[in-house]
Amino acid sequence: MLLWDARPEATVLSPDRGHVLSFDREGRLVTYFEEGTLYKRSLSSEVHQRVRREGRRVRRRLETTEALRVFTEAYALAERSWSGAEQKLRERLQGEVLAWSPERLLAEEKRFKAAYRPYCHSSTRPVCRGGGTGYRGLYLEPLYFL
Repeated sequence: MLLWDARPEATVLSPDRGHVLSFDREGRLVTYFEEGTLYKRSLSSEVHQRVRREGRRVRRRLETTEALRVFTEAYALAERSWSGAEQKLRERLQGEVLAWSPERLLAEEKRFKAAYRPYCHSSTRPVCRGGGTGYRGLYLEPLYFL
């Protein structure tokens, strides 16, 4: 049974009890839950996996070929959901989600890197450390304004 929600900020669908997918309003995959494993896509299309093994959470970043497999699987599920979907979900899938291919989603890394760069007060250090606060972080600065 297909469950779905067309939220103002996202499209969420669950074609069966073992899978849940969420897409932003441009149709890009955000999260994919598959039988106990969670995949989260970053803005630069890196995919982070989280799974429980022996009662502990195990996290890792997927290699590009693995990320492409996850994207292919997720978009195939979305495409298969189209035939059994209600009109509002069909419109979301057709107008937003299915406009993306796994390869196009993977190419978002180049678009992200072209739009953002690491920002520091010192141009020689790629990662800023916040004074004596103990806070460490990476700040991104847009290279252009829309």
